[in-house]
Amino acid sequence: MIKRFGLILFFSSFAIVTLSQTLKGKVIENVVETSIPFANIFWKNSGIGNTADQNGDFIIKIPKENDSLIISTNGFKDLIIAKEKAITQKTFVLEAENIQLDHVDIVLKKRIRRKRKTDPAYLLHKRIVKQRNQNDLKRRNAYQCNVYNKIEIDLNNVDSATKKDILFKPISFVFED
Repeated sequence: MIKRFGLILFFSSFAIVTLSQTLKGKVIENVVETSIPFANIFWKNSGIGNTADQNGDFIIKIPKENDSLIISTNGFKDLIIAKEKAITQKTFVLEAENIQLDHVDIVLKKRIRRKRKTDPAYLLHKRIVKQRNQNDLKRRNAYQCNVYNKIEIDLNNVDSATKKDILFKPISFVFED
């Protein structure tokens, strides 16, 4: 009985130690107190980090060394908290930050148009049109060309009656083993 109690106590203390090594929290904004989704949460020196979910909730490992927790996202001031204070907190409030952008000049660049004299496709087309009458096949008495035909047939499941069909006589060599 004492051994069982000792084992239960050992494993429960192990579970408590592993649970205490993570920090669970929620990131909210200060005015309306709504959650801030996808905020960046990381420890400054250790490099351990995570991102809040769509509800602003996050879980992050707690480093062994002394460190500072930084929570940042666009449109809000960065929140920097010491490790001891961050461990005791469950909600982290970010303050909105107004950012004034400098003026923006939008300049329309003139579209560079390629001159026809330098366009290789245009020059090729011009040569083809110039020799159209010389290459017209209707004006020729005879002409010659090389023709290549390729037939590919996939014959996996052909029964013996179909193999003997007159249509397959010219390619009967395909069925030979």
